[in-house]
Amino acid sequence: YFPRLMSNFLKRKIKQESGFLRRFFEFEREMRLVITGFRARLFHKDLSAELQYEDAEEPIVAQILAQKDAPSFEPPFDYEELR
Repeated sequence: YFPRLMSNFLKRKIKQESGFLRRFFEFEREMRLVITGFRARLFHKDLSAELQYEDAEEPIVAQILAQKDAPSFEPPFDYEELR
């Protein structure tokens, strides 16, 4: 249940904090989501299973899940340099 624990922790910290710490936790969460997308593609895992504890209606999660059947993973606009 580690992915669920991490997801809940980061969401809670984003709500609690402000300023730099809030931006840091938002970045941390988004980075983990993007890396999960890369990892799922690399190891041929089901992306929806990997992101099962995330809200599919959040823009970044929806953008990653939209690539579920794509031949390659394209990170969201802000994270293109990771590719």
